[in-house]
Amino acid sequence: MKLLLTLIIFTQTILFAFVSGDCEDDWTSMADENGASIGFKLFKRDYKINYYHAQVICKENGGNVAIIHNDIENGLVQQMSGPSTVNWIGTHIIPNSDNKTVNCFESDKSRCVYGSYNSTSDPARQDVPWLPIDQIPSTDEFGDPIECVKLIDTSFESFDPTAVLWLEDPCYNRIDGVICSKSCDN
Repeated sequence: MKLLLTLIIFTQTILFAFVSGDCEDDWTSMADENGASIGFKLFKRDYKINYYHAQVICKENGGNVAIIHNDIENGLVQQMSGPSTVNWIGTHIIPNSDNKTVNCFESDKSRCVYGSYNSTSDPARQDVPWLPIDQIPSTDEFGDPIECVKLIDTSFESFDPTAVLWLEDPCYNRIDGVICSKSCDN
């Protein structure tokens, strides 16, 4: 089943990738559902970065921390993220004052379209693209909010892009890199 899903996502990615646009050659571009060209690129440094540094890196390169709208874009960033790595994406889960419900926002302040869930008990939180876990705390052990989202490779022996899943993380945590996205229609 995982192999079939990987093949479908890979085939869809190839069909939509490398669309002509104004992104630099080292950005992977694809057409969204409206025909607009969007570029994606993984940035890593010789040191680990927190979400705030990730934002700066993406802005310096003309984009935002990647906003993922659908399964095809998610498949592309899963492949791009690579084996044994953890990278920031632009999704934010903000707990409401009741600590039971949440709001989902993207790095550009828009509401989430893909991967959204409404509460820590929402069954959608246990589905792809999320890493299923029993308990989702709203703060870490120091009381800091867990509001940012990272991609984490959960495959063990050989790299499986479908095993790159989403997980909430404190924004100040330092991880491997960031996937940025930007419009290639200039």
